[in-house]
Amino acid sequence: MKRHGLRVLGTCVLALAFREAMAAARAPDNDAAPAASVRATATQATAVNPNNWSGFANTHDSQRRSELKEINRDNVSRLKVSASYDLRETSNFAPAPVVIDGVMYISANRSTMAIDAATGALKWKHVYNEFKVSPPPDAINNNRGVAYADGRIFRGVGNGYLYAHDATTGRQLWRAKAASQKAGESLPAAPQVWKGTVYTTLAGGDIAGVRGRMMAFDATTGKRKWTFELAPLTGPGSETWPKPTARAPRTGGGSYSSSTLDEERALLYVPVGNAAPDFDLASRPGLNLYTNSIVILDAGTGKLSRYYQITPGDYHDWDVVAPPALITTRDGVRMMSVGAKDGHLYGIDLDTGRTSYRTEITKLLNVEAPIRAAGTRFCPGIRGGVQWNGPAFDPSSNTLFIGTADVCTTVKLGNPPPPAKLGHTFSGEPGGSFFGAFDPPGEDSGWLNAIDADSGRTKWRYHAEAPIIAGVISTGGGLVFTADLKGNVMAFDALDGRMLWKDATRQPVGGGVVTYAVNGRQYIAVAAGMESDAEWRVKGTRAQIFIYSLPDEQDSP
Repeated sequence: MKRHGLRVLGTCVLALAFREAMAAARAPDNDAAPAASVRATATQATAVNPNNWSGFANTHDSQRRSELKEINRDNVSRLKVSASYDLRETSNFAPAPVVIDGVMYISANRSTMAIDAATGALKWKHVYNEFKVSPPPDAINNNRGVAYADGRIFRGVGNGYLYAHDATTGRQLWRAKAASQKAGESLPAAPQVWKGTVYTTLAGGDIAGVRGRMMAFDATTGKRKWTFELAPLTGPGSETWPKPTARAPRTGGGSYSSSTLDEERALLYVPVGNAAPDFDLASRPGLNLYTNSIVILDAGTGKLSRYYQITPGDYHDWDVVAPPALITTRDGVRMMSVGAKDGHLYGIDLDTGRTSYRTEITKLLNVEAPIRAAGTRFCPGIRGGVQWNGPAFDPSSNTLFIGTADVCTTVKLGNPPPPAKLGHTFSGEPGGSFFGAFDPPGEDSGWLNAIDADSGRTKWRYHAEAPIIAGVISTGGGLVFTADLKGNVMAFDALDGRMLWKDATRQPVGGGVVTYAVNGRQYIAVAAGMESDAEWRVKGTRAQIFIYSLPDEQDSP
């Protein structure tokens, strides 16, 4: 197993160097700022209101860090549910709540809500009834969250539109067409918003004919500013694909989580999903750019700055899903931390372009075995590794924390692989198959990993009884919070990994775990109740927000 990791690491270093050279020939190097200015990116978490959870990963640099410390190692064991909000619906509920000035904004597939972040009382709710056509059977039906700026809420909806709402009343301000619901395109990603521009991505890259793209819209009017194709038909990158045909149309490059923004350099970091057919590599030889990559774009123009293909030659559906964390390590290295579905955490030095480390964070098995007609079992499976929530960073201990799904999959390749059918999953499997077969019930599990940000060394690990695909956050109280698909919400000592608190919500948690303060009191909130029987074998009875806080002193035992 070690031999495999070292060999792939060497391949990645060479591939990165090659792609750096290609990108440099096509675009200026916008990443060459003086070393003295590097710190700005790594300290963005302290530049925003510490009482808020301001976006999908809190800050634009996606560090998933809060400096709040009322809840700490000494008192976290006293946490109790102090409020909740019941959406009164069953859905694939896995958003990251956003909290601004005591108001929590929540997205479900077809609705957006604002609640009091301390009491759970509903302030407003908007329901989207504009679904004029039924989505294809394989379309993505979920949402990862909203973005907030200047009194407005922005989010994508499965009907293919990006919406802006008044944050106080919920009134719709505008909507902009961004995707074709009929074709299987959707907008589940949590947008980014910065300097009057809303950034969002298109998902559906496993559906035949769908090609991902990053788009920028005017935050005031909804007018589109620019588009960057993530699986281009023409221009740079298109030469890395075979010629598209009716049997095998160019497909892939969807992005369905969120993105990361370097404010200092005005660069947007976009995680990009796999190429399709997912398991039939022979039908799409080449690098298939810009799939399985982190693509870095000029936030103002959408021009390509550079890219890092994390898993080239992928035939396991090992997307790069989660937005990367931009950090400055204790040794002063400006690092991009990337968690991927291939079961590794990557530390990439942004000044040299080199991969500093590639740390195994979940079980690996048969990672180089070909997918055969008789079936090949591999780990992590398509539901394994790092899903849509990326690493959290604790600058005080120079530690990255990342959750994973320890899940394996058995996939059979069609003999021959069936042709594409527009609007339907295009995986290379025999007709009727849907992304492989599960292992027997009870064999799935998860990991929470603590990794040294400079060396990639594992400091400690926690083996969870179910996959950890929920958000992971680091706090100034010396704690790490996360949750698993069994519904367990947990707090760990950031230094040694001791579990200090646990609560059973009895609802699968695949969404955000966030922290914030209202009137000087710190809260932890969890988006629970994920219903995903086909993909994750979990059944949430109701989508809910659970809000935790320390009891008042008079209520303490």
